[in-house]
Amino acid sequence: MAIITKKVEDKKEKLRVEMSSSIIEEIKEYMQWTGISDINYFLEESVTFVFSSDRDWKKYKKNSKKNQSKITK
Repeated sequence: MAIITKKVEDKKEKLRVEMSSSIIEEIKEYMQWTGISDINYFLEESVTFVFSSDRDWKKYKKNSKKNQSKITK
């Protein structure tokens, strides 16, 4: 069995967003400070962090999965 496996590419979708110019400026400043050049990477990592840190969201997802499994049984 291989120790390193092929990276699976997630399906990507385009998304158009509007946000305040002050937030955009802070994003640009943060990306420059960290050396991140890909806005898509920054946004994916930011959203992943929010999802993994939000206890209420995790609780909701857990309960949602439980309810879904009850329906399919």
